[in-house]
Amino acid sequence: MVIALDIGNSRIKSGVRNGDDIVMTSTLTHPVRDAGSYLDELGLSCPADSVIISSVVECLNGTFRDFSPNPAASGVIFVDYRSTTGITFKVSNPELVGSDRIANAVGGYSAVNGPVIIVDMGSATTLTVVGKGCEFLGGCIMPGVNMMAASLHEETSKLPVIDFIVPEHAIGSNTVESIRAGLSFGVAGAVERMIDEIRMEIGYTMNVILTGGLCERFQGLVRGVDIIDPLITIRGLFEIHDKAVM
Repeated sequence: MVIALDIGNSRIKSGVRNGDDIVMTSTLTHPVRDAGSYLDELGLSCPADSVIISSVVECLNGTFRDFSPNPAASGVIFVDYRSTTGITFKVSNPELVGSDRIANAVGGYSAVNGPVIIVDMGSATTLTVVGKGCEFLGGCIMPGVNMMAASLHEETSKLPVIDFIVPEHAIGSNTVESIRAGLSFGVAGAVERMIDEIRMEIGYTMNVILTGGLCERFQGLVRGVDIIDPLITIRGLFEIHDKAVM
């Protein structure tokens, strides 16, 4: 049994693989506490052969670094640019690439077996571009939907806090509907424009995968998407794990 943990800015996603099958996934938000509490809440306190982790929250890395759920386990693997991934980095500072984007690149390229743009809709919205030969070409980063919504409230005197729901119409009939419309269609339009620009720069066909915590809400809203899979990061982590322990 292998545990994969994707420690993001606002939540921790997990996957448990038994053999070739992902048998359980779960998500929780995180204040900083001990690894045992996290694993208990995720329902992952059972012994595992190994644990692989993608983390963009450095203050939590020490919490998990020495965690080994099984005394005979192969240990805890943290993903970074030095991990065995099959990726060739074509960026100026590979050491600064987030481990979640590395996992997305591996999982996305494997999912389509070729060049791919992975759109991850989480705390931030990121587009990761993987070219021919599994070359990590870079991408772009923009604020996530919830970050935009929070900023509208915090930086204005009257705009309210809202729950993000994709509306039926682009024209809102009140303030809340107007904010939801602006966020939904605005983000979808920005993502579509970036996909178009990337494809023009690359000059060859690339598949598009939508992933991340909000990806399913944007189903049908972002045009030109080939696959919607909220587990791309977890799948990529399992692939990196398998390369590491071969």
